[in-house]
Amino acid sequence: MREVNINGVQYRLNGDNLTTEVIERREGIFNDYEGDIIIPDTVKFNEATYRVTSIAPKAFYCCKSLRSITIPASVTSIGEDAFCFCSSLTAIKVAEGNTVYDSRENCNALIHTATSTLIRGCQNTSIPNSITSIGKRAFDGCTSLKSITVPDSVTNIGEEAFCCCESLKLITILDSVKSIGYRAFHKCESLTTIIMCDSVMRIGKEAFNCCESLKSITIPASVTSIGEDAFNCCFSLKYITLIDSVKTIGRCAFSRCESLKCITIPDSVRIISWHAFDGCKSLRTITIPDSVRSIEDGAFKDCESLEHIFIPDSVVNIGANVFYNCNWPCKIHYDGTVAQWEKITKDEDWSGSPRCIVYCYDGHLVI
Repeated sequence: MREVNINGVQYRLNGDNLTTEVIERREGIFNDYEGDIIIPDTVKFNEATYRVTSIAPKAFYCCKSLRSITIPASVTSIGEDAFCFCSSLTAIKVAEGNTVYDSRENCNALIHTATSTLIRGCQNTSIPNSITSIGKRAFDGCTSLKSITVPDSVTNIGEEAFCCCESLKLITILDSVKSIGYRAFHKCESLTTIIMCDSVMRIGKEAFNCCESLKSITIPASVTSIGEDAFNCCFSLKYITLIDSVKTIGRCAFSRCESLKCITIPDSVRIISWHAFDGCKSLRTITIPDSVRSIEDGAFKDCESLEHIFIPDSVVNIGANVFYNCNWPCKIHYDGTVAQWEKITKDEDWSGSPRCIVYCYDGHLVI
């Protein structure tokens, strides 16, 4: 195989079957495609004609000056992350007659036709109502995207779909979406508003991790699971409303939500997971519902403003360092007896810090 540059596009030629794929164009360490790129159906080199059939993985990766891309009917394979972090990309067009991909309804997006999956979008994308899934890293690194509406035909938002969309301020998720994937909105630093309708069942691991401007969110009644680190480092998040459908709050789900002042844990939750609220420095009062059986290690560690916590006698286990570095004095109101408290905490150094006073219904125990 031979690599050549023809009219500004880099190709890898296959002389055996006279096909070629588009590959990275390097200037030193940088991939330097820019402007408006039109990929032809065929190219000629040394009097031979090669059919353009594929675009290699990361072929246009991180081409920050790429404005538009036109994909011919001949291309039947596009590699992973081919257009990720093309932050200036405003137009995507697939030629008519392509049997594998399309850009229906002039949507400025690359769509896998058979599955109606949006593979790649840009800042001017309008998601058609016929799309059923937003694919892995579909908008990853689209730093100029400011708002997007996910239509009610979509059932799944894939992994890292909107990761690092730094200008995204508003996302509307309509009634059909059931799952928000791993890191779907990770590091959307300008995101202030999420409108999430009553269809989402699962919020994946790190789904809204590092959304630093997010101030409030209502988790709809359909959600049963909140993944690990789902809202970790959402520094501006002040209010969260959880509905009784939530059964699982993953590890570090709300860790380092430093502005969080209030959260209601619903009666459906059985476990307060490992470091679930670690570093929630503004949290002052919390009530554990009767459904909870276990509070895992470090669940409220570094909650520096925590003044009162109400724990029912349904809790049968409290892990290590649960209240480490809480406010002095942090008052724990326990519905059981001193003997029960000593049994469920097990480790004599359960708190990791002599900063709590525990009040039991048969007296009080100073720790």
